[in-house]
Amino acid sequence: MEADLWYCLEGSVTFIYGGEMVDPWVKQNADGTLDEREIKAKEITGGTEVKLKPGDWLYIPAGEAHTHKTEGMLASSS
Repeated sequence: MEADLWYCLEGSVTFIYGGEMVDPWVKQNADGTLDEREIKAKEITGGTEVKLKPGDWLYIPAGEAHTHKTEGMLASSS
């Protein structure tokens, strides 16, 4: 398993980690196969929210639900 280590270079980014994924699904690759290592969801409930600014680091253990967003953007993964 792989963990995620995030570093904020500029601007700011808000992360939500932990909690429960709402209606999760397995990522489908362009060739139609499934990537069981990556679970997607539109939102996470009950997670911890943190805002990173330049110079901040955030470590997210393997398998822990997380999502990140900047103004005008939202992306999520597990």
